Amino acid sequence: PPPMKLFNELHLLRKALCFFIFVVFAVKVSGQLNANFTATIQQGCSPLVVQFNDVSTGNPTQWLWTFGNGNTSTKQNPQAVYIDAKNYTITLTVKNASGENTTIKKDFIVVHPNPTVIFTANPTEGCAPLNVLFTDKSTPGAGSINNWIWDFGDGTTSTEQNPNHTYNIADTFGITLNISNSFGCKQTLQNKNLIKSGGLIKAGFNYNYTSICSTPAIVTFINKTVAAGQLKYQWFFGDGTTSTNINPQHTYNSPGNFTVTLVAQNQEGCTNTYKQIITIGTAKVNFTFTGGCVNEPVIFSD
Repeated sequence: PPPMKLFNELHLLRKALCFFIFVVFAVKVSGQLNANFTATIQQGCSPLVVQFNDVSTGNPTQWLWTFGNGNTSTKQNPQAVYIDAKNYTITLTVKNASGENTTIKKDFIVVHPNPTVIFTANPTEGCAPLNVLFTDKSTPGAGSINNWIWDFGDGTTSTEQNPNHTYNIADTFGITLNISNSFGCKQTLQNKNLIKSGGLIKAGFNYNYTSICSTPAIVTFINKTVAAGQLKYQWFFGDGTTSTNINPQHTYNSPGNFTVTLVAQNQEGCTNTYKQIITIGTAKVNFTFTGGCVNEPVIFSD
């Protein structure tokens, strides 16, 4: 062939040989392609956020992740969120110019189930002071329940599993229970307007008289009841007679000890009772004394 044509063919052959040498060298330098990965966390509670990190060898240039939760990614170091409580198998396929490689890690991510919060209260309504027993009926989901935090809605809390609580004010209260299981999984339930505490009443009275040493003795009762709203009163004077007045006057016609009872009731039907004992009659004088010798004290006792 003509010299120029021969020169061109030799030049093309040289370029092909150089390219072949380059490819062989690149493959040798890059090494065998091997897919592999790690994760910042492998187990936990829902929702579980996992950061995956590619640690493949062989200089991959493409990545395809399958997270086991229905989602995929082509990022080198992706993030995935797991909601359902179960085990997840992760697949990573890497590629470059020399080929591809896949690794599968079965049950690589484990999501523990969250607990389920259930509780009851008894009673749920009544008059203040209202004592309520709260009973936890929650299920752990996994492991066991090891922590309870109750918020009774009146500014007080408890860490008991089944606490008793007394409501000393009239209002409606929402109850919140936070629980966690032995895997650290947490769940919260709030029951709004669960407890209805009626009006608080504190009954009480004083009394005065002109004389109680002889009958008939006239006693005037002064009502000291503390409560909100309108009240009804029922007095029992201890001698078989009663009154519904706010501040009644009563005459005792015979001597004796009389238990006076005041029952105060509000419009919600809540009641409170207060009692005092009144003694009517003539005083009886008496005393005792100890005998003794000259120049020794004698003790007199009324």
